[in-house]
Amino acid sequence: MNLSKPILWFAALTLLGSSAAAQVSPLPAVGSEGQPLMLHLADGSVAVGYLLEHEPGGFQFQVARTGGVVMVPWQFLDPPQAEALRRQLGYIAEEAEELLVDVQRLILVNGMEVVGVILEREGPNFVVKVDGTTQVVPKNRVVSINDGGQVPALEIYQTEELYAQGLARLQPNDAHSQADLALYCESILDFPHAVQHYTQAVALAAGVEDTTAWQTAAERAGVKALQTDQLERLREIDRLRRRSLFPQAFEKIAAFRVAYPKTELTAEINKAEALVAKTQERVVKETIASRWFYRSNQLCREAARNAQFDAMMAYVDSDLLGAVRGAVTADLQSLAPGITPEIVEEWFRGRKRGTYKVATYGSGTWLLGSDRAQAGLTKERNELDKKEKAKATAPESDFQKRVDAYLSNQRRLANVGLRGREDQVEERNQTWGAMSLDARAMWVMAYFAEFSGIFDVVPGVAHLCRQCGGTGALESINAGLPQSQGGQKRGGVTAASGPRIERCTLCHGEQIVRRVRYR
Repeated sequence: MNLSKPILWFAALTLLGSSAAAQVSPLPAVGSEGQPLMLHLADGSVAVGYLLEHEPGGFQFQVARTGGVVMVPWQFLDPPQAEALRRQLGYIAEEAEELLVDVQRLILVNGMEVVGVILEREGPNFVVKVDGTTQVVPKNRVVSINDGGQVPALEIYQTEELYAQGLARLQPNDAHSQADLALYCESILDFPHAVQHYTQAVALAAGVEDTTAWQTAAERAGVKALQTDQLERLREIDRLRRRSLFPQAFEKIAAFRVAYPKTELTAEINKAEALVAKTQERVVKETIASRWFYRSNQLCREAARNAQFDAMMAYVDSDLLGAVRGAVTADLQSLAPGITPEIVEEWFRGRKRGTYKVATYGSGTWLLGSDRAQAGLTKERNELDKKEKAKATAPESDFQKRVDAYLSNQRRLANVGLRGREDQVEERNQTWGAMSLDARAMWVMAYFAEFSGIFDVVPGVAHLCRQCGGTGALESINAGLPQSQGGQKRGGVTAASGPRIERCTLCHGEQIVRRVRYR
């Protein structure tokens, strides 16, 4: 009979005759012996009769009115009654929950983690049980030890190790001890041993107490024992997922489907596949975000090694973004083979935003050109500039006016910028060459963050130049030099000349040091 068709099943309840009932000897109904059982069906109707033989998928039911017998799947009953009957018949009373163990999380100096059970703490090393193996972790490599919560015992120990631990507690001649060990074996998914110990419990208690529940549990474990290889394959798939070995996990899933095309665990393998895919996407997106920042800093530093400023700028403007995208794509091939640079960039743009990072142009701010160096400065800088000017005395205010006029004239004549006159190439290269590699790498990272269009950037923030105090120029006065050093003779020394304004050699008249915040 096709149990998946409720219409045929309901017709069977009403049409089956006494001839069918004569083929099966009725068993006592659940509850009081000899009393009929009222079934509450999922569609709201009821049926009165006797429960006969039962199995994990359902039970035989004899209709009281007609005497006909039909096989009733559990899902055709009202859920509360179905659960009560299954529990009373022993199908769910002793279901074991998967065994969990407490683990510790060891944080290492390189940022890596070791999650497992610490077996030994004496001496210079920790001995940690991890993924079925023993690992030695030097104490001088451990930054901290945190509570790792609980994980399935099979993530840490092998099945044989866990069974040996349970067997050590067994009292061989005690039926309940045998049953407890059998239930423990179910919790570690060791179903062959569970069948063995349930059987021994039944034999020891035969004629002494009711062993129906143990017999039912033995049958249940026996069915699962036939699926031991499939269950082990599912556990291996999940272990690979937790270790971020996604290509290997998908290979195991494909192999499972080939080996068991008509498996009863279709729902489980489908769930495992969906979970692997979901975890892979989450891990890949997190990795893209972290590797993009790492590769950006790395490749900006490589670009900064170029001693020619204009050549460096040509590379940064045209090729650096593609180089970062390509490097991150290569990094991800072990997690997601075949992922494309386009997907990498798309997922980075849709990343979860973190905290802001800071990069500065330092003394090379002027290399941006006045327009970019001054663009988008925050109110913080403007207010700071006003406060500095407010403190100035009257003579200093006159000085500032002369400085402003001088700088305005200098900019008009020089037209300083990233692509200025050819006679400025040497000046830019001299400034660039005088900067340390770290300062140049920071400059490139600031420029890439601000102008590549791939990062979130807040408006520019500036600090007043520490050499000129934000004036953009310095004033010098010739106090007089000996004639031997080239001065005009006036009583044996050169005559003192008036004050002279010169552009600040650090900020080159831009008055500020620009920095950016990006994420």
